Amino acid sequence: YEGFLTKGYIYKWNVEEKKWDRKGEKKVALKKSNSEQTNEEFFEEAKRHNEFYIDDHSLMRCYGITKDPTSNKFMIVTTFAELGTLSEYLKNHFGRLIWAWKFKILSSIAKGIRHIHENNYKHKDLHGKNIVMYEEYYPLIIDFGNPFEEYSHYSSKSLAIKIISGTRPKISEKIPDYIKKLIKKCWVENPDDRPSAQDLYEDLYKLRESLENGKFNNYDDNGDDFSKCINECIDYDNKIKSLSKNANPSSTDDSGQESKPYSVDKESVMLTDSRQQYLYISDYFDTTKMTLNQQEGLNLDNGKKMIDTEESKP
Repeated sequence: YEGFLTKGYIYKWNVEEKKWDRKGEKKVALKKSNSEQTNEEFFEEAKRHNEFYIDDHSLMRCYGITKDPTSNKFMIVTTFAELGTLSEYLKNHFGRLIWAWKFKILSSIAKGIRHIHENNYKHKDLHGKNIVMYEEYYPLIIDFGNPFEEYSHYSSKSLAIKIISGTRPKISEKIPDYIKKLIKKCWVENPDDRPSAQDLYEDLYKLRESLENGKFNNYDDNGDDFSKCINECIDYDNKIKSLSKNANPSSTDDSGQESKPYSVDKESVMLTDSRQQYLYISDYFDTTKMTLNQQEGLNLDNGKKMIDTEESKP
């Protein structure tokens, strides 16, 4: 479901006025639980969303929890991803993605996975539909533990055969050798022999930085494969930029990227200490599919209800 926080989301406690300050009308996603997990498991899922986001903004933000008035099932209120899932994004935009942007997306995902592992947690179900694109080149990881409806992964007979036989996806010959080796390292049968999320992040960030900022010389000690990879990526990116300029020169800048302002509002990601313990249901959600009017908060540490979100104290 899609919805709007008509009074804005809670972002800090106003000490002088003794109330929660809210920030603008906000479009959000409402994600309903479709499994039979307990309320405690659901609250733990929402709590993880909140705790992970506080430390790493490459993970999905949770604004609170609410209930579907029809089924009475709990729903997590999260960031709305305008560009859909990563799978949808790649399907619609892959042809114009230069390597610099691919590495930007990949390094952000690796950074998020690293943070999840640092908190002694495993995602367990990471794929293109569990990563969403908030903005261009800005991925967010979702579904920590996946207590929601499963996708029908095993409906395809060919996929089942590949899983049983251990057949790996085919790697395009156009991919540089350095990237091929990195992919194959992640496929090693023994998990202990695979690169860590930290290793992946470092490798991908080096590639991203080399292409974005021209810091290629800083990584000359990575070997011939790395140097060759950068040169191949530069050649490919130049071709994409040239095609982009010729196709629609009025809508692209010098990099070939579609002209689009990008800015970060620091206040929009501000969270107080009290937000680490409490997630509050915002007052109204207006949506074409449902209308919710909730005014109770939930203490996710013990599941006890609180009264009146507007006046609750931290």
